[in-house]
Amino acid sequence: MRLKLFFTSKLVAAALTLSALLVAATTLGATAAAPATASATVAILDSGYTRHLASLNAWDYRAEFVDTNALITAFARWGISAAVIGDGDVEVGALSSYKAIVLPRASSMSQLAADNITNFVRQGGRILSTSDTSLVDDFWRTRDTFALAQAMGIRPVSTGTSSIGQISVSAKAHPVFKGISDPISLPSATGLSVKVEPDSNVLAVTSSGLPAIVENRFGIYCAANILSPSNLASPQGSTLVKNIVTYLAETKYAAPFALDTIRVRAALYRPALTEAELRADMKRLSEANFNTVMVQAYRDGTALWASRLAPVDPAYASFDPVTAAISIGAELGLEVHAWFSAFDAGVAGADGSLPQLLVEKKGWAAVGQDGKIPSASEGQRCFLSPAHPEVQAYLISLVQEFCASHPVAGVYFDYLHYPYGRTVPYDYNPVVEERAKADLGFAPKSIRLDMGKWNAWFQWRTADLTAFVARLSTAVRETAPGTQVSAAVHPYADAVLTRMQDWSAWSQAGYMDFVVQLASTDNADTFSTVIGSADGFAGLDTHVLAAIDANKPYLAGLARAAGAYGVACTVDASVSDAALSALSEAAFKW
Repeated sequence: MRLKLFFTSKLVAAALTLSALLVAATTLGATAAAPATASATVAILDSGYTRHLASLNAWDYRAEFVDTNALITAFARWGISAAVIGDGDVEVGALSSYKAIVLPRASSMSQLAADNITNFVRQGGRILSTSDTSLVDDFWRTRDTFALAQAMGIRPVSTGTSSIGQISVSAKAHPVFKGISDPISLPSATGLSVKVEPDSNVLAVTSSGLPAIVENRFGIYCAANILSPSNLASPQGSTLVKNIVTYLAETKYAAPFALDTIRVRAALYRPALTEAELRADMKRLSEANFNTVMVQAYRDGTALWASRLAPVDPAYASFDPVTAAISIGAELGLEVHAWFSAFDAGVAGADGSLPQLLVEKKGWAAVGQDGKIPSASEGQRCFLSPAHPEVQAYLISLVQEFCASHPVAGVYFDYLHYPYGRTVPYDYNPVVEERAKADLGFAPKSIRLDMGKWNAWFQWRTADLTAFVARLSTAVRETAPGTQVSAAVHPYADAVLTRMQDWSAWSQAGYMDFVVQLASTDNADTFSTVIGSADGFAGLDTHVLAAIDANKPYLAGLARAAGAYGVACTVDASVSDAALSALSEAAFKW
């Protein structure tokens, strides 16, 4: 079969389209099966749009797409409570009572229906999709990609179906293959050639090695229409359908999703002082199977490039390590991100002397409630004042200057928060106090035990930092379109309550492409809990990388099992070759 419609003239095409619209208006959701019931946990879409697409092309809908009576009878036999719904049900958003929706080659789908199904899965529902589902719109025009591409986790390589041969199982222990011999032979084994998105797992492949069954966080896609009558009647096909639907509705519903391999393997790298040493270090990372390097570009209030705005680290006065890393990374297949320590101004001297930037700009320092600048709880580190207007303008201009001359893949920020404030609250910089007083009507130092004022002061700082992060992210993306933005984040409750770092709000608003979750523990249960919960706080569109100790490679396995998209670890001379080998062979490969 081919998706292209063969019409003899534009006039005939217009006439058929009008006719189809009239027919579809009366047949959407048509089925001989029972109507939806409140107790059903699985919805089966019987698409009127696709029925008419089949009739326009003289295809046998029941034989080649789905026999809903046979399908719902099979579900009943398996103890799966299901109901048949139509396009109109989907378009009005009547999906909330279901745990999963089954799309038996629903080739033709309106954008409204696709949007509602996408919202359904983003809220925890699950989807079984097959073949060319949603590749044709409701006017029977072939799209460039699936309308449900995000929910399905794949993109089409071609728009025509072809034989896929036997299906070889890659994830043999996966519950959807329970009781099924390998390889899988289906009576009707035709399907699309598809490309898998990075956040999807390939569970089985075709005879030519292309993806046949794919899982992402939202559900499972099958290149062949496993729901066609002939496949449903076969022992392997029937068991496969039963296993998948049961898995989606009972196990996968609203559950976290773990990738089969760690997608991002990032090294946090403090660069060498010469290009030869930097090349050797990056080669070492490449050989250890890292694919991303975050090269320090701004630390302790100094720039590692010839900045006109910030003091330049004298060790890099004649060598730009990020520019060199970009070139070397292209040779070695390493994606290079720039590492900025945002509000970190450096560590105070033993005599209490301030780091260089604050010697020049002492009025920019974050000040504790005790009147001191160095933070005892942060190892005597000094911070720039996060809410100081001049500090915010300086950092935004600095990032813009850097991005305009360094074509990195991303910019990663750490210290994008207030100093730890459980023992000594921050920030009582005089300029910030005046800003807060003007907005809140009281001076922060006057709060004492007034919890109402304390909460208002806390919320003011948190909201102001979030607004700054929004401007910072925009500055990166507008200066260098396509550049990723990321940040190191503390466990959520601690991040917000002690550092005003509401990174969940940042992620949900789209300011972050990914976050690096700091866990600060070697305990397996605690580490897994922190990483697993981070995915929920980050939301569906922001990936979570787990910060790990490179000398403890077992943490990478725990991170993947907890649902992390990747890991990030500092790699320097303290990390042994044996540890990198363990990461490469045991943790970075499955």
